[in-house]
Amino acid sequence: MFKKLNIRFILLFITSTLFLSFNTNNSSMIRGDKTFTAKDNSFQVAFEGEPTYSNQVIPKALGDVEMTSYMYERSSNEVHMVSFSDYEEAYVYENEPMHLLTGGRDGALESLGLKEVDTETVGELQGHMSVDFSAHNEQFYVVYKLVLVNNRLYQVAILKEEEAVDKKFAKAFMKSFRLLDA
Repeated sequence: MFKKLNIRFILLFITSTLFLSFNTNNSSMIRGDKTFTAKDNSFQVAFEGEPTYSNQVIPKALGDVEMTSYMYERSSNEVHMVSFSDYEEAYVYENEPMHLLTGGRDGALESLGLKEVDTETVGELQGHMSVDFSAHNEQFYVVYKLVLVNNRLYQVAILKEEEAVDKKFAKAFMKSFRLLDA
């Protein structure tokens, strides 16, 4: 079985890899949910318990990028995460939003050794372009949402080891993510 520390490390690795590869109503959760509001009041999401907060600086060729993450360990083999980072405005505005979002998707897939996407939907969240996708390999199943708000990239993810993420739960969790300052 996967240890909690390892699954947490993998999610941090995924979000870090996204930086390196970067070339609305709440719905009910399956278990008792708690509406969580980020420290900077930028978003809300329904976690089933109190998430762990982390903040780190990722060195990049474009300059250091600060990443803020909130992770909740649902079980020893399932982690839920919301993270965000602010990129240099000039970099974001020089690139097409879809290019940035697909770069984020590709970085997440590569970091877990996932070869292809099972499902993908391009859409909007509160007027901001988003990409939702799911993928899996022999070890991991992931359900992911990327949302670009001006120069901030949000990542909403569920990572589970060895078995598929419950579709009803994943849909409710993703739908519970709401931007507050957009």
